Amino acid sequence: MLDSPEKTRLMATLKAAVPFHVELPPSTLARLKAKNPSLAVKTNETVFSVTYEPSYGGIVCLIRPTGTDDLLATSLTHVRVRGSEPFAPAVLDYQKHRVKKLKKTNIARAHRDHRHRRMQSMMESLRKLRIPHSPGTPLFFFTKRGELRASDPLAHEWRDGNGRAVQLN
Repeated sequence: MLDSPEKTRLMATLKAAVPFHVELPPSTLARLKAKNPSLAVKTNETVFSVTYEPSYGGIVCLIRPTGTDDLLATSLTHVRVRGSEPFAPAVLDYQKHRVKKLKKTNIARAHRDHRHRRMQSMMESLRKLRIPHSPGTPLFFFTKRGELRASDPLAHEWRDGNGRAVQLN
């Protein structure tokens, strides 16, 4: 789970505090305007509602830019709450926690993707090898670490260098 339960308790505090003012940093403004160039959003806006969307961005701030009928949603991690707000320290703690967890998640995902690409690249290279009198690619076996950990290596279904299913027993 990306957000710990104590961090999501912040939701009750934020719901009780709406409407509250936030500052949209230049990076957030640029991202919002890139998605919708005609959006009339300013640096300082008012959050009129908050919701929790774990797969979208954790705690999400709903903002209606001043003087428009537009509606935008952005993660609490992408706004700055005024230091004068009584819940500002809790928001800052939540932001730090979420960014730290996202970094770990993204690093793990990048490593997993890299390992998969590496395995695919090795299999592709093996298929291109043409060594006389050699059994070649069927001698090499591949699998994913998580799948191997969950099974008996002898009964596990491996992939040979040609991508065919192979079992060792």
